[in-house]
Amino acid sequence: MNDKEEKLNVNPIIDIENYPLLNVDKETSNILDKLFSNSKLISRKVRYFIISSNEIICSTETLEEYSYDDRKFVRINSKNNNDIFYWQEVKPIKWVIDNDINNAKITDISKIK
Repeated sequence: MNDKEEKLNVNPIIDIENYPLLNVDKETSNILDKLFSNSKLISRKVRYFIISSNEIICSTETLEEYSYDDRKFVRINSKNNNDIFYWQEVKPIKWVIDNDINNAKITDISKIK
């Protein structure tokens, strides 16, 4: 591996179009846990940002993003118990504004009709 490739592996990818939004169902979680424990998931380091009017509204720490079944997931450590992890699916985000810019929120794009 050359120096350029090594730097690419160290620095996380910046993602402003997707965000970990949804906890996965139990069946998917079990599949991901098994694949994870057997080192069968492909991953990359990603840091997710939500940006509005060139201002960072929120961001995640650098997370390991895993690919499975043409979908992306992150494994999150529980804040209450360091031994518990859960999976969230990474999905495209859209802003939903309810007649008031102060009520802007992100949502799963698949739920917008």
